[in-house]
Amino acid sequence: MDVVADNTQDAARGGLRAIIAGVSYAEIVKLFGPPNCTDTDLDKCDVEWVLRTPAGPATLYNWKPDWAPGVPVAVVTSWHIGGRKNEVVDHMVRALGPRVQVQRRVSAWRGGNRA
Repeated sequence: MDVVADNTQDAARGGLRAIIAGVSYAEIVKLFGPPNCTDTDLDKCDVEWVLRTPAGPATLYNWKPDWAPGVPVAVVTSWHIGGRKNEVVDHMVRALGPRVQVQRRVSAWRGGNRA
């Protein structure tokens, strides 16, 4: 697999690249292991994986405003992909499997992207 967990990557740089659906928390844990971060930002996300792809670092996280308050992460099936380059999305989708659908690509996030 060309996407692997990486605790050493600087995940703080980059921005939203895509919103995906069709993969569960359990499936992600099976592929990448437990999340690198839990309760990373209580208003924004519960869990986040920091990953290495051939296109550079990427993050995979749940975006809490997309879900009703109190929804357990175990039932989340919609995730955000972050990174410095748009190409991380294709690597992530391939790694997550054929059921994953890209709901939206974001080529230039306006919230502080440093790509």
